[in-house]
Amino acid sequence: METINFRDLFMELKNVEYKNIGISRDIIDSIENDKEFSIEMKMEDNYKIQELNKNHVTLEYKRKKYFIPESFYEIEIIITVDYDLECEDPDIDEVKKEIEQNKKQLLLPVTTQASLLIAQLTNVDTNKIPDFDPPFYKG
Repeated sequence: METINFRDLFMELKNVEYKNIGISRDIIDSIENDKEFSIEMKMEDNYKIQELNKNHVTLEYKRKKYFIPESFYEIEIIITVDYDLECEDPDIDEVKKEIEQNKKQLLLPVTTQASLLIAQLTNVDTNKIPDFDPPFYKG
């Protein structure tokens, strides 16, 4: 990377939402009566450029984890990460292109934190069997 100084960063946890849903009697009945019935775990990763100026860029990262049909829990975590820009007068379009090309590396610190947070939250509620997410961007 040429423009973005990815060695110096600042992360901030913006929001954590944990909704304990449990498992309904209907789902239990479906599992018992239908051998083909399954519960699918879903994970969504998104990011956006929250701020971009000649000095720095702030990326907002969101990870959401849930199940279909709705069961167990739903978690949403939002973390921002700030990076300084290394040149004095950067071309904003070039910086945007550089972010897109290097998003996995730029988001690695926040995806790792989101993965650890999800493991900790699910460890409390699942009898010491945490759910581990991949610590990288899957968007």
